[in-house]
Amino acid sequence: MATVSSVPDLLSYICQSNSSDRWKHLSSILEGESIRTVRDLVGLGELEMTQLEFNLGEKIRFRRYQVSLLLERLNALPDVTVTQKNSAIRILNQNPHLVPSWCMLDEQDLNDLVVAHGPDA
Repeated sequence: MATVSSVPDLLSYICQSNSSDRWKHLSSILEGESIRTVRDLVGLGELEMTQLEFNLGEKIRFRRYQVSLLLERLNALPDVTVTQKNSAIRILNQNPHLVPSWCMLDEQDLNDLVVAHGPDA
């Protein structure tokens, strides 16, 4: 999944149903929670997804998007070695609850975190 630029595009991917009612329902819930940007949305964890009434398939597709986005960002970090990236991926595999918070980091903070937790630290 490529990076999306809008909440409606991301919801279209997450919902993947022929029912526009489901898309409208989730959209209105997110709007009510003041979640208006993809940046706001990517920080959602399991509990928040449940509270926002995501069903299991939507949770899975959304987590897949979060991981895909994070892997793209890790691969784009210029000052990080392959060993450090692999170490970061290992940490995320062992601690999937960290994915939303890592998604929320800006590029410099993500870079610093990966370097600090790498095997060369």
